Amino acid sequence: TLIVAYDDNTTGKEYYYWVNQGHDVCTYLSDPDEHIGSTTFSTSSVPIVGLANLSALYISSYNGNYTFNGQNSDLYNSNQLTWSNPKQGSYWGSTSWNVTDKLTQGSNSDLKYTRNGTQTGSYSGYFKIPLALLTVENRKFTYDFNNSNTYGTAGTTLKAYKGNVSAQPPTATDVPTTEITSYSNIKSNNDVYESTTESVGYAAHRFEFTINQSAGDVENITATWVGKGSGDSSDGESLYIWNSTGYEELGNSDDSSKVTLSGTKTTGLSNYIDGNKKVILLVVQNSDGGSTLETDYVKLEVVRKV
Repeated sequence: TLIVAYDDNTTGKEYYYWVNQGHDVCTYLSDPDEHIGSTTFSTSSVPIVGLANLSALYISSYNGNYTFNGQNSDLYNSNQLTWSNPKQGSYWGSTSWNVTDKLTQGSNSDLKYTRNGTQTGSYSGYFKIPLALLTVENRKFTYDFNNSNTYGTAGTTLKAYKGNVSAQPPTATDVPTTEITSYSNIKSNNDVYESTTESVGYAAHRFEFTINQSAGDVENITATWVGKGSGDSSDGESLYIWNSTGYEELGNSDDSSKVTLSGTKTTGLSNYIDGNKKVILLVVQNSDGGSTLETDYVKLEVVRKV
């Protein structure tokens, strides 16, 4: 059996896959009860589960009984996984199922199996399953400036800028203009800040996320910013997202302490994800002059359609 897995970064999709290997034997010689085998897949690690496909490769003259995330009794009732081809080779075969509706978000999954029938006639006295394969599509993608465990690359597909703007919010998408070089300051929520103080105008941080998904493939996006802002005339800050014609507010605060601002968009996503798959976020401190803005962490979460 040849199994191939490969990366294709052009699709905007991601799959988790498991190849469970063994040599579990179910036989009519089991005494006193029929042997029931099982194997577990760590599907709890998938952020949001999407399409899921299960395959079983068996060694037997007749296909077996299977259940996915079921009880032992489900091997023999209407909850079993069905198949139409009981026999393929002289002593081998494979069968596959769409098991998307049988996964539970945040939980691991298991396949149970046993032989089908008796030791005589056209049924199998011996049933072995050396390989069980599961692929699960991940639908949630988190983009931030922590290169080790999320999507995108700081300084390349993900960029951040600092400086001042003349209005809250400005009308242009290219201000402020000074690129942040210490991306490590904003890669996690850890009270390490990227700080900007401006004597004229409003202190601001702009974030550009170039994602792997097109707008038509996305169900929703959520922007989250963590930080604080203070000023001579007003404390706090506002979080905005560019909507193709102007900045749209997602959240605001009038407090100088650390806050989390967040907002989700579920409709008209082509207004927020442009033709180059770019999303622009902007945070502006509330004071015009004597303005300080500190970013601790920022992220964009993208959920693909099913």
